[in-house]
Amino acid sequence: MATLPIRPLVAMHRLMGGIGLVRRPGTKKWTKTGPIDAVEFTPNITKVDIFSAETGKRRLIKKIATEDTAQVVLTGMQAWTEETYELLYLAAKRYLTQAALTNQTLIWPDVQIGDVFELPGRDATIDMVTGGSDGTVELVEDVHFIFSPSTRHGEIIALPTGVTAGTEIEFSYDLPAVTEADKILDLQIMEKSGTTLEFKYIGMSADGNGTPLTLYLPSVEFAPNGAISNGDASAANAGSLTGDVYSTSTLGYGSIELREEIVNA
Repeated sequence: MATLPIRPLVAMHRLMGGIGLVRRPGTKKWTKTGPIDAVEFTPNITKVDIFSAETGKRRLIKKIATEDTAQVVLTGMQAWTEETYELLYLAAKRYLTQAALTNQTLIWPDVQIGDVFELPGRDATIDMVTGGSDGTVELVEDVHFIFSPSTRHGEIIALPTGVTAGTEIEFSYDLPAVTEADKILDLQIMEKSGTTLEFKYIGMSADGNGTPLTLYLPSVEFAPNGAISNGDASAANAGSLTGDVYSTSTLGYGSIELREEIVNA
């Protein structure tokens, strides 16, 4: 075998995952994004061609950069944090609020077994459901109806003696106070075109598979770039984001920091 003039470089490959973090401008707290299948950073440079015709033929003599931009793409975000919902659904962050109400009623006409009903409030407590010709026949929960307070919905599953299909029944219920301190997200989707955050990706490599790096982007406007899983029981529900990376007055577009010395093998 011939002697090689230079040893092949065989140890500088990289196989890296990482930990994603986002932070709102002007705050100190970072929030974990959770698992991300892939993070891709794409720089873009726009240049103008400069020609010279001094030899009698136009020749390209240089290119002058006139514009630089960058994008970052986060593919396969699987952790459904408050920020994930906000970013993927273009929503302004908001929590549900509700005043406490007592002795509320809902008239349900033409009752039938299988009817799905909704009470107009979160976490309602049903005090009584009545019907019949004189309105005194009681429907019993889990016998004649089922109800989920957090979803507001329930179903009529049977009718007691004295309540005839096609007649009306009456729900009596109370609603608790719900404040922002309860931190129940109540987002209006498609309210904005994007959300600007700081983004940091702390690279992690295992078994010596490359030198890990930390990518820091001080200003990124994120928006969804495709379909969002809302109902899939066969795979982890996920979504993906594209971020336009903005240059800042003090930090530019951002930085990359390696955590180990690079030693050419």
